Amino acid sequence: MSLSLNFSNQSKESLLIVLNAFEKLQLKSQYELGRWKILNCAVTLYASKKLLIQGSGAEQVKELILSKLKLDDFLILGIDETGRGENFGILVVVGILGCSKDFLELRDSKKIQKIEEKKKIVEQKAKHIFVRIFSPGEIDSLRLQGINLNQMEAQAMDSIIQEAQKTNLDFKIKIDGNPLPLKSKNVEFIVKGDDLEPVIGAASVLAKFVRDTSLNNEKRKTWKSKL
Repeated sequence: MSLSLNFSNQSKESLLIVLNAFEKLQLKSQYELGRWKILNCAVTLYASKKLLIQGSGAEQVKELILSKLKLDDFLILGIDETGRGENFGILVVVGILGCSKDFLELRDSKKIQKIEEKKKIVEQKAKHIFVRIFSPGEIDSLRLQGINLNQMEAQAMDSIIQEAQKTNLDFKIKIDGNPLPLKSKNVEFIVKGDDLEPVIGAASVLAKFVRDTSLNNEKRKTWKSKL
């Protein structure tokens, strides 16, 4: 059995302190920051900050490492979309309210295999899930009214943020990509955020699953239009 966790630059030093308390193994490639033996598993930390745990007790080792790390429990509303650049099908915007530490097994959905299994992690760990869908017909209609894709996404994201605020929970808002014209305040946009912030990665996974399983493959008539 093997599983991988994805850490940030900020957590790397704390992670190394935890890992260096265990037996060190010889490195096998230039991309490895370190290798350790923990219980009956081989644990490898890569330069990308991906942590690979291999062995029959991988889940137990994961829980051991996370318990020693004592990661922040602060809630994040992570938002991502999929389907923006396609000429058919739905545009999906997803918001996930949860803790980064609960989604360390997730990252950009384009890099994930067995996405249905990862989607189950999202559903199990998320405090709240928010989904907004634009059909091809809605996209065409809105574009004919002078509303572009950036504005559509911004409207969907503002709607998600407003719904999340109704929970009366404290959270930070982090969105994948470049800034969009949102009305909401105190929003952090992160380029490649789906690969850097686990909660955004969770939103990416669910958005891709929703689009991939949609039966609506209608063509967008205004795709690449100058409208």
